[in-house]
Amino acid sequence: MKDVYKDRYGQDIHEDTVNQLYSIAVSIFAIGGMLGGFSGGMIANRFGRKGGLLLNNILGISGASLMGFTKISHCYEMLFFGRFIIGVNCGNV
Repeated sequence: MKDVYKDRYGQDIHEDTVNQLYSIAVSIFAIGGMLGGFSGGMIANRFGRKGGLLLNNILGISGASLMGFTKISHCYEMLFFGRFIIGVNCGNV
């Protein structure tokens, strides 16, 4: 995150801001898990258990891809979104 910020804005990021970004990266997973847990029953009722698990695999692959391409794309926002999607994936199971 520090390197991306320096590349984007040409200056170092403050340590407080780094701590806030790391806190967001950690907590967004739990928020996604909460939303996934709330929607798991609804998805299972609509698509069945097997269909819900197949849709859940799509979430897992897309979230993992976002997190995997974060470093290549120099975009830490993709990490946040990927962790959110993985959280929804884990909550759905």
